[in-house]
Amino acid sequence: MSGRTSLGGLIAALGLVLAVGAASAGSLAPLPPLPAPKPEQVTLGRLLFFDTRLSGDASISCASCHDPRKAWGDGKPLSTGYPGAEYFRNAQTLLNAAHYRRSYWDGRMDGHDLPTLVRDHLTEAHFMQVDGRLFPERLKQVPEYDELFREAFGGEPSFGRSLNAIAAFLRTITSRNVPFDRYLEGDTAALSPAAREGMALFQGKAGCLRCHDGALLSDQKFHALGVPEHASVFGEPLRHITFRRFMKTLGT
Repeated sequence: MSGRTSLGGLIAALGLVLAVGAASAGSLAPLPPLPAPKPEQVTLGRLLFFDTRLSGDASISCASCHDPRKAWGDGKPLSTGYPGAEYFRNAQTLLNAAHYRRSYWDGRMDGHDLPTLVRDHLTEAHFMQVDGRLFPERLKQVPEYDELFREAFGGEPSFGRSLNAIAAFLRTITSRNVPFDRYLEGDTAALSPAAREGMALFQGKAGCLRCHDGALLSDQKFHALGVPEHASVFGEPLRHITFRRFMKTLGT
């Protein structure tokens, strides 16, 4: 096996499964509530999330790769990333992002540090490639933004305040109070008979619960699943350039 194939296979085989750790292993639990963010910050963060001013060439927004119509992903096996670049991993859903204990497919970041997660996505060359000194100046040209920042943070648009506002919005993207949660909280009518039968198999004979437990149905561990490498990572030049740059700078 070549070194390239070995490394590519390793990258493809490592999957970070993210979960809330409140429930014990082998049990199911409803998604726990989160502290309510300040409404003014959520409103501002939602606008920023969909605003293309936050990318280097002002052509894409956070929602370009994390589209609410596509379960907060982009519906592609491998993400497109910044115009002129191609990414070598899938765009993870942002659903329940505030509950993750680790972020990114390689788990390199504390999942609770959402402002830093937002910062990295805005500034990375293969994501949105924006200068943190530039886009606040763009926002200052919009009177409505100046007013919203003052309502949310008591000051003018800035890089740090933008990160915190988007993070506040991300904390509202949750699946809490879905039928599964309501069933676990005692509403036996929340699931259909077929769903209850499937749940019994999930917890019993099928053995799914051994790995898929807790509030996010995950054991939050890395697993080598033997998944083959995605041919595009090495076969498409732009993706491979991004892959090589990423491995040189971060190595994960």
